[in-house]
Amino acid sequence: MTRRPPRFLADDIDGRALFDAATARRRALDEGRTDTGGIASLGDIVAVPPVREARDAGLLKASPLFVRLDRDGVVRADGTRTPADVVIWCTGFRPALSHLPPLGLRGPRGRIATRGTRSVEEPRLHLLGYGDWTGPASATLIGVGRPARDAAREIAGLLGARGRPTRRRPDVPIVSRTSAATDRASPSGRAAGPSGRSAWRAGR
Repeated sequence: MTRRPPRFLADDIDGRALFDAATARRRALDEGRTDTGGIASLGDIVAVPPVREARDAGLLKASPLFVRLDRDGVVRADGTRTPADVVIWCTGFRPALSHLPPLGLRGPRGRIATRGTRSVEEPRLHLLGYGDWTGPASATLIGVGRPARDAAREIAGLLGARGRPTRRRPDVPIVSRTSAATDRASPSGRAAGPSGRSAWRAGR
């Protein structure tokens, strides 16, 4: 059950094609050209071999999302019921911002307005790894590299040095990521990335 019919990517689309699509979108935006849509323009589901097998066997059938759950199944908008022994609720992922409410930065859709990776309202806050919200394909290991480098350079500039901060100061930027948050630059002068590891040196 899906909110809209899912789109399978063409069988010949692989990781290289996804990288090229993300790169083309980044280049188009940098040059002020029309947004190509990036990876999202290609579809929703990568047709890896197991997916192709299930699709070709007719096992992958989408139906409209139900309106509510009851004791032993789901109820659709027209009132019909479908029994269900198990419900697997695939919600994808969303920004983990529960540590930031005291800053009062979230808008109506739950997002924090950014310019690049920097918060518009709180210039000491940078957000990395939140998908197209903070840079095209930046939720991927390949796509996050560029916005991470840009954020690291900005942070290094604010610190006034291209090296190791000696202590936490009130003006040291905050760097947030999807899995958790850090309120300091790491001892090596690196910004924390979505994996939780320090991945990008601020002075690089």
